Amino acid sequence: HLTDALDILSGQTAGVTVGSNTNPGAMLSSVRVRGNHSLTGGNEPLVIIDGMSSDLRTLATIFPGDIESFTILKDAAQTAQYGARGAAGVLEVRTRQRGEGKFNISYEGNVGFAHPDKTLRMLTADEYRSVTSESHLPISDNGASTDWQRAILRSGFVQNHHLSLGGSTENASYRGSLSYSQNNSIVREMGTKNMTAKVDITQHVLNKRLTFDLGLFGAIGHNQYLNDVQKTFYSAAAFNPTFPATRNASGGYDGYADASQINNPLALLDIQKHNEAMHFNTHLRVKGDIGYGLTASVYGSYSYDAEDESQFYPTYVASTGQVYRGAGKTNQWLVNAVLHYEHDWEKKHHIEADVLGELQGGTMPGFHTTVNRLASNAYGYNNIGVGALRLWEGTGSSHEQQRMASVLGRVSYTALGRYTFTVSARGDASSVAAKGRKWGFF
Repeated sequence: HLTDALDILSGQTAGVTVGSNTNPGAMLSSVRVRGNHSLTGGNEPLVIIDGMSSDLRTLATIFPGDIESFTILKDAAQTAQYGARGAAGVLEVRTRQRGEGKFNISYEGNVGFAHPDKTLRMLTADEYRSVTSESHLPISDNGASTDWQRAILRSGFVQNHHLSLGGSTENASYRGSLSYSQNNSIVREMGTKNMTAKVDITQHVLNKRLTFDLGLFGAIGHNQYLNDVQKTFYSAAAFNPTFPATRNASGGYDGYADASQINNPLALLDIQKHNEAMHFNTHLRVKGDIGYGLTASVYGSYSYDAEDESQFYPTYVASTGQVYRGAGKTNQWLVNAVLHYEHDWEKKHHIEADVLGELQGGTMPGFHTTVNRLASNAYGYNNIGVGALRLWEGTGSSHEQQRMASVLGRVSYTALGRYTFTVSARGDASSVAAKGRKWGFF
């Protein structure tokens, strides 16, 4: 059963690999369309959702039932229309936007449970005492008997709910959907929650010679990550099994200073690494049939993304403790105009031509604050006033602004329904490029 939009790609298309995130319960995966080709640049493909540049994080929030089609562009001829941005491949995603027939409503949902299958075979507390005694090794025996691997695990819970409604008349159609997903990992304190809402309206006028498409999409997600996967599971396997799995008098967990790089695994789970993200997008497309094989369209889109990162390291894990709070926002807009020509003759020849002009831009403000020397662990990351500001690189802010203008021309000819020849040229001008070198042509 598909619970993630990226699951649709996994194993379905040659040359496309989808990798799982190292954090249990994390929604974001890595996707490679043309392999790893850059050491310092990005290797993720360009994601286009309903004509708007996006990213894998946003794609992962879309419920699979709301996706109508994936188009994967890999070779140079296919990605040429996107210029250098398509160097790592392109994922074109089209979501369901139109209802069909009379008013209809549908629900899709599932609930599941997950249980740890097995763990590593390690010494029990009694075996640990026996082996260390026979070997005359000094140990700290705290009198308990704890299976630390089981101590950090639990029964996982997954639920997904999707409600959609829609309908159409001769000149209009509409569709709306709501979805909610929750994934509590088998690792304690780890999991994700995600809620999305989507509305699309299509209206035809002037005997369907003019079409308006309006869409709204919003998503809110909350993620609880594992701070250090390797250290957590290594500590769960190797930590002294005679320590109790209970909190001490100060509210923390006892550690063992002589065990280098091994922490009490329950203390590691007290590290809070939370992420909250919100995405909103609205778009409007106006398309007109001019006649003689010509159509013209104007498209506008606006996206807003906000992401908050919160981290808390208690004093019994990181000496004086530490709290980090950071936030980033992205505002993006895009406007383009396309003139399209299409013609068939003698049932053997087909030609298509496009001319596009596009403007897009965005701002990306952000800030972060880090404090340590916490006076109390009671507040987690919700009261940075209990700590002292870290003097070096403790606080920072940023503000980026980008603009890009593009022009595109493309002609495609198909003979006998079998042979296709395509020529395209694209020019991009970016505000981040050096003066006198703003334009690049592909």
